[in-house]
Amino acid sequence: MSTFQQELQALRAQIDDVDHELLQSLKRRAEISTAIGRLKLENGRGIVDAAREDEMGAARASAGCSLGLPEDWTSDLFKTVLKGCVAISHERLGAVAE
Repeated sequence: MSTFQQELQALRAQIDDVDHELLQSLKRRAEISTAIGRLKLENGRGIVDAAREDEMGAARASAGCSLGLPEDWTSDLFKTVLKGCVAISHERLGAVAE
């Protein structure tokens, strides 16, 4: 195997490891989000808090910028993560979408 192929394979293995870590983190985030949703429902509140979502989106986009990541990419990523976690919470808790 050529040096190029070896380096490429090693880098791809690192990407695979990072992707696995991301999936584990997303799973943990969904579990925490569901616990928050359960707590909210038990206390007569809706799962979605639009003000909090806006606050989080801005904070995550800013944090991404400080790490050298494009703001729009970071913002879109966290919107997708948030949307997914809300959907999972609704599904797991049997809540009606807001």
